[in-house]
Amino acid sequence: MGLLLFLGFYYFVLLSPYFLSDPEMYIEANPLVSPLHIVPELYFLFAYAMLRAQPIKVAGVLLLVSRLVVPALLGLLVLRMSSLRVVLRLLVWFFISNVVLLSWLGQCSVEEPYTFFRMISTSLYFVLLVCVSLVHLFCEWLYSAH
Repeated sequence: MGLLLFLGFYYFVLLSPYFLSDPEMYIEANPLVSPLHIVPELYFLFAYAMLRAQPIKVAGVLLLVSRLVVPALLGLLVLRMSSLRVVLRLLVWFFISNVVLLSWLGQCSVEEPYTFFRMISTSLYFVLLVCVSLVHLFCEWLYSAH
């Protein structure tokens, strides 16, 4: 078994090292044009989709900064036992599914149906953050009223 593993490793490393590589790696690069197929790592895709959703560069940078600041401020809220726990849980799952959708849209090319859905999903990202905070504040108001 070990010999077969060694021979397979030997074949791929020494005899055909380019067998598993991507053919696009051999296209000569143009330093003036960045390729359209380049996307960031998986954990940055939703932020990349937000950045590409805005045609104005400054607005995209502000979105990226607010993407970091708003959830940090919402993390300061203390969650007590809530009568609206089901609503909060549902909003959080919508938020998570929207982040997954944004990540998928981040790897898609810059074409018309994807750009529209990027803008909608980016707006929905911030609307869901505001809804979660409003429901939380409403729960805190209910908790303090009793």
